[in-house]
Amino acid sequence: MPSEKNDIGKMFSSITPWYDFLNHLLSFNLDRKWRREVMKMVGFSKSLTVLDICTGTGDIAIGLKTMGHKVFGIDLSEEMLKFAMMKAEKEKITDGFILIRGDALFLPFKDETFDVVTIGFGLRNFTSREKGISEMVRVLKRDGKLFILEFSMPSGGVFSFLYSIYLGKILPFIGGVISGSKKAYEHLSSSIRGFMKKEEVVELLKKFGIKNVNSKELTGGIAVIYSGVKF
Repeated sequence: MPSEKNDIGKMFSSITPWYDFLNHLLSFNLDRKWRREVMKMVGFSKSLTVLDICTGTGDIAIGLKTMGHKVFGIDLSEEMLKFAMMKAEKEKITDGFILIRGDALFLPFKDETFDVVTIGFGLRNFTSREKGISEMVRVLKRDGKLFILEFSMPSGGVFSFLYSIYLGKILPFIGGVISGSKKAYEHLSSSIRGFMKKEEVVELLKKFGIKNVNSKELTGGIAVIYSGVKF
């Protein structure tokens, strides 16, 4: 398992210069809207201590920091974290913005540390989703909130058919040509198509002590925000 995690970290590090550009291009800029929806759900009501897992180049973490929260971001890729910090420095929001290179399956935090835990497009890459979710729940305070933004496969119809073609053929080709790493975008495609069904994610969250679980479909079901509260 460690080598698989290292491979994923290296793969994402290799595409760091193109990561944001390709996210926006390949999602037709919808990824910005999806992340903003997560931030909106976290809210402005008071300053919270937030952990953003698989933070990547920091879009969710930076957005939450600009809302006044204290934010910790964790990711396997050091190159991604360097890029995220450059973006934070440009926004002049580095005070109370802490980035850590680490493993989401072994979070380096005490139990019940955070008011909110977020993760954007990272759950499907875990070598153990059960371990990953158990760690998220462990570091959440009682009554703390969990938000998971993840890709999903729309069910049935012409849209689902066209999306499958896009995932299987178009996305890996464009991503590979621009980034120079077709493997990374083939991984993206296969990880989306092979990911758990929405109801399976909901049941897994309940199993590990999350209540009031909700799944909010975005853009015809190609992305979903799962949310809930720790018992």
